[in-house]
Amino acid sequence: MTEANLGIIAENRGDAAAALDHFGRALHSSEKTNDERQTVLVLVNYSYLLAKQERHSDAEGAVSRGLALARVHHDLLSEGMFEENRAEVRLRRGDLEEAYPSILRAY
Repeated sequence: MTEANLGIIAENRGDAAAALDHFGRALHSSEKTNDERQTVLVLVNYSYLLAKQERHSDAEGAVSRGLALARVHHDLLSEGMFEENRAEVRLRRGDLEEAYPSILRAY
């Protein structure tokens, strides 16, 4: 949890590299302890940052992974955030038609 919080702080300060490092460590930790709910929370932030960095494939992968886990745990709030992140990736790629269904599912 601490690494995820440090990732959020680094992202807010504009240090994307540090944020990605912190989120990576938080993700590793949550997976190592099999804490799927924490993994979902980390992947929400991680996928958004990857989208902002225009790392489209990585962001889509993180969204897909997180969305699957959120659905297993019936976490509707996280599902909506992942759909927002998926829309963000697709909008940044310039693909409005692909983004539109995610926008609708997010809201």
